[in-house]
Amino acid sequence: MTDQPVGSPPSEVDGQTGDEPARTDRPARVATAPAPAHSGVTDVPLYEDIAPHLLNSLRSLIDRFELQSGELPSPLAVTSPGPDTDTTVVSQALARILAHEHGNYVLWMGSSWLDGADDQAAGRHDGPSLLDVLANKASIRSVLVADPDHPQLTQLTTGPIAAGHGHIIARSPAFEHLLTLLEQEFDHVIIDCPPILGVGDGLALLPRTNGYLLVVRHRKVSTAHVRHVNELAAPIPNVGVVVTNYVTRVPKIVRRLFGD
Repeated sequence: MTDQPVGSPPSEVDGQTGDEPARTDRPARVATAPAPAHSGVTDVPLYEDIAPHLLNSLRSLIDRFELQSGELPSPLAVTSPGPDTDTTVVSQALARILAHEHGNYVLWMGSSWLDGADDQAAGRHDGPSLLDVLANKASIRSVLVADPDHPQLTQLTTGPIAAGHGHIIARSPAFEHLLTLLEQEFDHVIIDCPPILGVGDGLALLPRTNGYLLVVRHRKVSTAHVRHVNELAAPIPNVGVVVTNYVTRVPKIVRRLFGD
């Protein structure tokens, strides 16, 4: 990962020009980036702690998409129509699978900074922040933390961001350029994106991505809401839908037959 400021054009990073072939050593360089000295890393569940049904759902989605369309787009937003739909759990599980099973170099980014609530307690954060990087006061490397259990999985720590500044950042050219640099350095950039409907935080971030995965909670989200999200998100491609909290109910008459 380059230590040059975010303001540098993508073609100038590490001396690479647009006419040169893509670097083949970038995954190794990302993997060896040192972790910053500050605390505040969001706990990403271990691979073995991911629920089996979620593992199977995401594996099937990845395989089906790759068979039909090729590699998952990056950056990829994992979002939902409304709150309480487990997007963080799904986005982290997806990042784990791509790193652990596919051998990819993956960056996971939370987005709680959009509403002024950073993804760690602000009082415990004593290192560079996303704002420092965007203002060219810190290197990108300084806000990246490699996962201790799987170095191919990296997290971007944002640090404290004042309420109301998140939307400005999401729409800024500097943030767009940061995502471009991260896309060049990692095989996949997975963003835990806020909901699309209601407050509109997700809509501020979604245009910076190349695709989105929709997470819906069973019996909590209507088909009309899903359709509305797809209309608002167009023309950004949808790679699939993951249904969480799915519960099948056996009719009482059937349960009685089996003595329940």
